[in-house]
Amino acid sequence: MVKSLINKKFGYLTVIKQSSEYSKNRTAKWDCLCDCGNIITVDGSWLNAGRKIDCGCHRLNASERFNKKINKQPNGCWLYTGAIKPDGYGVFSDENRKNVYAHRFSYMMTFGEIPSGLVIDHKCRNRACVNPEHLEAVTQLENLLRGKNEHFVAHVTKICKRGHPQNETTTTFRCDGRRQCKICQSIRRAAIKKPL
Repeated sequence: MVKSLINKKFGYLTVIKQSSEYSKNRTAKWDCLCDCGNIITVDGSWLNAGRKIDCGCHRLNASERFNKKINKQPNGCWLYTGAIKPDGYGVFSDENRKNVYAHRFSYMMTFGEIPSGLVIDHKCRNRACVNPEHLEAVTQLENLLRGKNEHFVAHVTKICKRGHPQNETTTTFRCDGRRQCKICQSIRRAAIKKPL
């Protein structure tokens, strides 16, 4: 025998009658009236567990959900506390339930669409930061130059990471296509050949 839930209130839902439907695991479903006036059918186990409290009318919009996932730090960074990818960037489901980078969502929420051909750079260099004041729309080249990728900086500045000039006579290419400083290479070889 099924325990009656009629006239019981679960969040915004009031149970009005037992449905003729049953869930896959044979638990009773109940017709419920939401405070907004919609009638929906809900699995009784979901009502008792508190998993269903409305018909969907009280869901937070995307910006409200996003703002609940921010932890403001003393240094001014707003750390995103939702899902973080292995590369350190936050991921958020927007209003269409499409996954977007959290910092891009924050920028668009504050400043509007990202201009075509530009990417969002973290001025604070913290990939989990979503503070719009720490974000700037820049070209991909500018973003790479501001970053700490030593191979890219060496390529653009024509100086290796240890300060040696890179040109045709001081640079060789490895089998994987990356540049290698001949001066650094000779210093490493000399250090290996030194007797103990």
